[in-house]
Amino acid sequence: MSTLELELTQYREAILEWERVLDEESARKANRIYDRLLEMRQSLAATEEGRAGIVELMDDDDLSVVLQAATDALFWSPKEAKRVLKRIRRRNGAGALTAKYTLEEFEAGGLRLDR
Repeated sequence: MSTLELELTQYREAILEWERVLDEESARKANRIYDRLLEMRQSLAATEEGRAGIVELMDDDDLSVVLQAATDALFWSPKEAKRVLKRIRRRNGAGALTAKYTLEEFEAGGLRLDR
């Protein structure tokens, strides 16, 4: 497994862990995981290959991974990321509200993924 593949696997696993902790545990623990997730995003976003890897995760089987990858990818692949977020929003199920407000904030120029 290449370094990039390992980083993308860790990014995906951090998204899944963050989602699980949000549902089951403390906000403090979720914030620590999210901080780690932001560091991973920054590292991946620093290279063309890392950004492409995040874009590929927009086709993942897990909705949480798709939603986070699309949110992150808005900053370098907005057309593809918007398409994915709009698809999630239209489903009116899990993630629909997050996708809606993410798109609105991005369009208004207010979306920030840092703390």
